[in-house]
Amino acid sequence: MWFANITGGYPDEIRNHLAALLFGEDGLRLNIARYNIGGVNALDVRKDYMKVGATMEGFWRAPEGTTREDVDWWDPDNPEHWDWDADANQRWWIDRIKDRVDIWEAFSNSPPWFQTVSGYVSGGFDASADQIRADRVDDFARP
Repeated sequence: MWFANITGGYPDEIRNHLAALLFGEDGLRLNIARYNIGGVNALDVRKDYMKVGATMEGFWRAPEGTTREDVDWWDPDNPEHWDWDADANQRWWIDRIKDRVDIWEAFSNSPPWFQTVSGYVSGGFDASADQIRADRVDDFARP
């Protein structure tokens, strides 16, 4: 959720107030939350081509020097390919509201860049073609 990606980095007083307004007993008392699993672009892709807050962090850590052309580097069994400190802003929201939420939904708008045809998470260059690499479909979305 872009809201959590932005506001999770606000000063404590503001983000705690927002959490109380949305999920608190005296607020809206929301009890459903969504977590946006970021696809993340490659290290060589400009960060500013997407609007502020729309670039979600992912939990994979590409080796230094990896480009969007390097699509076969990731090994899920390699602990060096994970960054469990990523996405601190959204994780703040999870920690803050986890006791008030009954239903969690996780979603992803794109596979990680290394599972796409174009190397970008924002889409491909051919609107009528699949963006996910055919050899990565089962890795990204298992039935």
